[in-house]
Amino acid sequence: RAWIEFNIGRALDCKGQLKEAEKYYIRAYNRMIEDGPKRFKDAAHVLNSRGDVNYRHEKYDEALKYNQMALEIQEKCCPSDHVDIAKSLMNIGKNLTRQEKHDKALDYFQQASTVLEKCSPSSSVDLADTLNSIGIYHETQKNPKMALDYFKRALTLNATFLPVDHKSVQKTKDAISRLNATK
Repeated sequence: RAWIEFNIGRALDCKGQLKEAEKYYIRAYNRMIEDGPKRFKDAAHVLNSRGDVNYRHEKYDEALKYNQMALEIQEKCCPSDHVDIAKSLMNIGKNLTRQEKHDKALDYFQQASTVLEKCSPSSSVDLADTLNSIGIYHETQKNPKMALDYFKRALTLNATFLPVDHKSVQKTKDAISRLNATK
């Protein structure tokens, strides 16, 4: 029943009904923690989804709290090179970026990158997203050479796993063009 409520929350989330989605995520989380054997690893997925909802509502402190809770659970329940840990690290980095805590965000992006580099090739799109975030950090810190290196690495991964017209591929190409234009 908890997964049903979680998936209803996801469906509402996809439709942009974020407040309704949040209600179902809360119910799913409570069932996972309170009913029967505790399912902490599953609950971490719900916490990250709650973080996503708060992120889209621009409630970055709340989002950060849920992403940190998810990470804490995942670090206890998952191997250190698990993709879910990397996704939580990435979510925390994105929240910190929105809070303009760029150096702390970079630390989380780098941790996520380290984890994802150990994962299977199916995680390469996530790694590309992480490399893009590190590239953006270096661009905002006026370090175009480092930024360009990260964007090129991201583009190589995205070009391998995504269609040429995918928005992530285009976003990375735009960043590379922007940096090349400033040379």
